[in-house]
Amino acid sequence: MQRFLLVVLVLSLLIPGAVFGQEEVNKAGSTAANFLKLEVGARAVALGGAFTSIANDGTAMLFNPAGLADFQKPTFTYHNVDLYADIRQHFTGIVIPFGESSAIGVYINYVNLGWIYRTDIEMQRRERGQYVFSSNSAYGFSFARRLTDRVLFGVSFKYISEKYWNSSATNFAADFGTVYTPGVGGLKLGLAIKHLGPEMKIDEGPDFTFFKRQEEAFPGNRQLPSRLILDKYALPTTFSGGIAFDFVGPTSVVLPNDIHQLTLLTEINDAFDAPFRSIVGVEYMWNNMLSIRGGSKQNYDTFKYSFGGGIKIPIMNSEMIFDYAYADYGDLEGVYVTSIEIKF
Repeated sequence: MQRFLLVVLVLSLLIPGAVFGQEEVNKAGSTAANFLKLEVGARAVALGGAFTSIANDGTAMLFNPAGLADFQKPTFTYHNVDLYADIRQHFTGIVIPFGESSAIGVYINYVNLGWIYRTDIEMQRRERGQYVFSSNSAYGFSFARRLTDRVLFGVSFKYISEKYWNSSATNFAADFGTVYTPGVGGLKLGLAIKHLGPEMKIDEGPDFTFFKRQEEAFPGNRQLPSRLILDKYALPTTFSGGIAFDFVGPTSVVLPNDIHQLTLLTEINDAFDAPFRSIVGVEYMWNNMLSIRGGSKQNYDTFKYSFGGGIKIPIMNSEMIFDYAYADYGDLEGVYVTSIEIKF
């Protein structure tokens, strides 16, 4: 009976679109710092982003900081990807566990939007040989602690910076997360609220101060110093809830196995600027060393599917993990992602 109930629970959650429904509310383009929504880590990308419940590598600081509480060794994580439209993303993170149930971490999430032709608004033409450079970055600090033998809690604070040629904007935000492990069948439940902070606006830089032009009908009027004031925009605050279930594995109550592990994952995302979305992922691991993964998203504009794999290489008392992923973004193009993690 216990096995039957677990299977029913997981299968129902693997069809979140049918269980929860999808409300077509789309506020795309209404938020600031949208680079925060880019998924980091080849393992997470291969799973379609269904990572809130099993976030146990350095990218947990972005997905669900509660996952850091399970770290046993100091860990270094690096992620690199060339996205569509010449966008490049780098993530570097370090996690250090201390005591028996706590960990801290720091990270840099940097997104380079590349060079863009400078356009003259009045002449409606490109300025020959002139380009605009844009970049976004987030610097974060995370803390996690095991509250009980089944509950993990974590929080991340981040400083956000957006730069567009001579203009920039800065802000602060926080992420909160928890992981609950019932202790049955490798079941894990994860909840996270991300990018929670005040509104943000671009108001720094020399281009916001100018002299108002004289009216042609009154040539004697002097020019007055003026300042351009822009509107504030909310951050892309997102609530994520995920579940992971070991259908096969050492802790599985369906098909126990010490060599093979098959984990089914599902996740729902409710964002300020997007309609209700859901994700389904699956991960197979052999002998806790080789992995194959796949993922699919529902109600996303361009994402179609993703897949990838990883290998864990023991080196004396350390471990080195290489992960790879491919994500198909439809009209935008496919993206190849690589990540490396070292546990000392």
